Amino acid sequence: MNEFLAKPDTHYSQTRVAHAFNTEILNMQQYLFEKLNQYMDKYIRLFPYVSAAFWLFGQILRCIGWFGGI
Repeated sequence: MNEFLAKPDTHYSQTRVAHAFNTEILNMQQYLFEKLNQYMDKYIRLFPYVSAAFWLFGQILRCIGWFGGI
């Protein structure tokens, strides 16, 4: 490692490695963002029904007498 650091083009090599690493990170972020967009486009229209189901479940629990009763 020390002989690698002693090379005159060390800074260029490290810059090149860092640039490649940053490029990979950006590509991964782009990929994950696209996957998230696909997921949201697919499931966002189910949100009102899921929300209503949770609300109705909460009302049923409240009327049964759990979590504070009526």
